[in-house]
Amino acid sequence: MILQRFLRTHIAPLFGGDKRFAQLSFIAEYRFPRDVLMRFAAAHPTLDAAAHAQVFAGLRDYFAVCAADPGTRAGMPSAIVDDAWHTFILSTRDYTAFCERAFCGYLHHAPADAAGNEDDIGHTWRLACAREQISPTSPSRLPRLFAIDRDLAVPGARYYALNETDAERTRQMMGNSAMVSLAIAFGMLDSWTDPIFRDMHELAPHHDASASPSDGVQFADAGGSDGGSSGGGCSGGGS
Repeated sequence: MILQRFLRTHIAPLFGGDKRFAQLSFIAEYRFPRDVLMRFAAAHPTLDAAAHAQVFAGLRDYFAVCAADPGTRAGMPSAIVDDAWHTFILSTRDYTAFCERAFCGYLHHAPADAAGNEDDIGHTWRLACAREQISPTSPSRLPRLFAIDRDLAVPGARYYALNETDAERTRQMMGNSAMVSLAIAFGMLDSWTDPIFRDMHELAPHHDASASPSDGVQFADAGGSDGGSSGGGCSGGGS
């Protein structure tokens, strides 16, 4: 699998070797429980199956950001992905089991905030860009986590734009009162000089930002709650 080879060869050495690779692989292969998917679909009846797939693929993106650098808080840029996260948390046993294998501990919910913490969002921006082979300082498009609310016209969300022209286009689409942030500003944060993030976009996997309905909406087998075929990286071994 190309993604797994890339993670083991390039990303894992940066963030803790085989243990981190196992955690990222588990997240990539995890099958969300059926009841989580059904509850989310019932709460968002206007979204079709392809949109549901995008949302849960976005949730995987966010979880991968959290696992890649567990020592740094990752801001949640998407309201709709945040809602999927919250839906997952309500299945307490499934979510707790997932966290133990994906993060070696419980990942507490930090809701998307319209005000946002720019440093936290900037951290997510850098790793999300790396994941999709996007230059964080001169992006040609937005990574999925930053584009999905606008793409799905999620009401009341904080939208992101590439530049002023794109921001104006977004306001025309979403209304003049829409909160629009320039994503390029995250490349100017003081912490941008961190060497571990500075060039990560050059190491990113070949990522298809347009998920198919099967990418993200995968049903766990009846009675299965921990999904995935990878065993995670939290039992023994080094960090």
